[in-house]
Amino acid sequence: MHKYRDGATEVPHRTGVVQNRFLATLPPAEFEQLRPYLKAVELKRHAVIHEANKPVEAVYFIESGVISRVARTQADGAVEVAMVGHFGLIGLSVILGTNLALHRTVVQSPGVALRIPASDLQA
Repeated sequence: MHKYRDGATEVPHRTGVVQNRFLATLPPAEFEQLRPYLKAVELKRHAVIHEANKPVEAVYFIESGVISRVARTQADGAVEVAMVGHFGLIGLSVILGTNLALHRTVVQSPGVALRIPASDLQA
């Protein structure tokens, strides 16, 4: 079992079938290009996946569980701006061409994600 610098711990991909709807809608040839780089990781409750304005080490395609995207405001402190489940991904900024996280992302409900290093996705 491998533990990454961002705290994610690799786990066996139990079903072998992708549950993430974003990945499931990719054309088969494009998904097959990503498949070797995707590793299943455990999402533990309250784990911080990304910190705002910090480099993104990996993109997470959520298979199960719920992730919160949190912004900070001067007036209200931390405010949840989005929730992401098996229809989405965390680390969109990498796909958009920057390596900085836009928001803090925190696991609200434990589960599993398919993790791909940012450097492999940008290549």
